[in-house]
Amino acid sequence: MNRYLLMLGAQISTIREIMQWTQEDLSNLLGISRPVLINIEKDPTKLSKTVAFALFTVTSSEFSKRKQLVIKEIEIVDFTDEFTAYESLKDVKWGEKPLWPLIITGLGASLVFGPVLGPLAVAYSYLSGGKNKDSVLFEEKNISVPKKLPKESKTELKKSVIEVLDNKEKEVLKCFGLDSWDSGEFVRLIEMGELEQ
Repeated sequence: MNRYLLMLGAQISTIREIMQWTQEDLSNLLGISRPVLINIEKDPTKLSKTVAFALFTVTSSEFSKRKQLVIKEIEIVDFTDEFTAYESLKDVKWGEKPLWPLIITGLGASLVFGPVLGPLAVAYSYLSGGKNKDSVLFEEKNISVPKKLPKESKTELKKSVIEVLDNKEKEVLKCFGLDSWDSGEFVRLIEMGELEQ
């Protein structure tokens, strides 16, 4: 038994949750059947080196692709007014989850909590799957985004979303026991896991 593969196998459902993959999604990406993935999630000793390498490759590639896509989509958003911003943002997604509620609520949060903390707090809550009490506060008080959005909104939003995505990346890397997507370090951890048997 390889200790590193055992640790990584135990983290697969967490990685799926962060990446918002269903078991079907991930099994297709890894080139294995869903029952095989279910077995690995139930019994992490079933994780093979081949599947671990596929998981590393698929996750690092997909994360990079999604992050670039979200940043690119935010770059082209027209922040002239609330409606235009909404229309521009409604198709921006992280996995299957749309980002527009996060972004519009974040801009509203900026009015009360400042241009950096507002979007960041709501962005973190939204991407982590929770409901931020700040967003509930806005719903209860009927605070809305102004008709004209400040020019800084786009810059601050981009900074906030990048910070949230960086935190998501750190969470995924932590599941792999890594600080970066360094394939050499990943191989070293697998080799060290065999030596510890």
